[in-house]
Amino acid sequence: KKEKSSAARREAAETFLKQRTEILQNALERTGNAEQFIEDAGVKEISNLIGVDLSTGVKDKKQANELREKYGENKLPPKRVKAFYEFILDGIEDRIMLLLIFAAFLQIILAIAFGESPEWEWMEGAAILVAVTIVVLVTAVNDFLKEKKFRDIEAVKEDRVVSVVRNGKEVSVKHFELVVGDVLKITAGDLITADAVLFEAADVKLDESSFTGETADVKKSAKHHAKADKFDPFLFSGTHVMMGSGRALVVAVGVDSQFGKLQMALRETLRAPSKKKKKSTSIDEDEDNNTSTPLEKPLESKENNDDDDDD
Repeated sequence: KKEKSSAARREAAETFLKQRTEILQNALERTGNAEQFIEDAGVKEISNLIGVDLSTGVKDKKQANELREKYGENKLPPKRVKAFYEFILDGIEDRIMLLLIFAAFLQIILAIAFGESPEWEWMEGAAILVAVTIVVLVTAVNDFLKEKKFRDIEAVKEDRVVSVVRNGKEVSVKHFELVVGDVLKITAGDLITADAVLFEAADVKLDESSFTGETADVKKSAKHHAKADKFDPFLFSGTHVMMGSGRALVVAVGVDSQFGKLQMALRETLRAPSKKKKKSTSIDEDEDNNTSTPLEKPLESKENNDDDDDD
């Protein structure tokens, strides 16, 4: 029976590691039975499968690099940086600028074709083009510098330090150095920077409002007790520890974490083709042309039904 239960735990641990992204998402959305995987496998079995001892953590840099190559690094792919010419194009696409450019070329064409003194009348249109060029370039330079400064601020903001257990000692590392298998130490006020599973907890509560929108803090527990109503050992990246302390096993980092998946989804949304933007604009215009509000529509249909009943 012992061998059978050990084999079952190992199978559950293997399933958890293979499907950890989906299981963690189910846990975040409160769907499925993600907690069952932790009960069936146990955090210790999962750590053994990763190759890490819960008491000593990752052994050395060599093992950390091996885990990083196998499970990924705790970084998101760098965002695409807009080139300077794109800022120029953004400035030219302004309707007022397009109108001025059209007027300038029209002035030049009319001056050359029909002007009484074409040798100097075309200069009025050229002056408009020069003014537009100056405005577009100045705007593009300002936007380009703002974008660069914003990236620098984001880089400093994301430079966080976390506490982990490595080779039996508590050390501080940059959050992007976290790897799957790290033993993460958490205390009140910490920002969770990777998805993890608690195995030691002392009255831990998290703020998960950034994901769920729920204002109430969520209590986390490391073990399932018969008297407890809920068993929730999952810590999600991007959430805050409001109270308590504990230790957790990191199981997902970077793009595999819930915060990483959310950020990548947002980037894909921002990269949506312009056709979709045009389509949404036309839909908005159609809605604006309809004078009735969403609250009025049910009332209108109800009045129509009443008229039918009267008939």
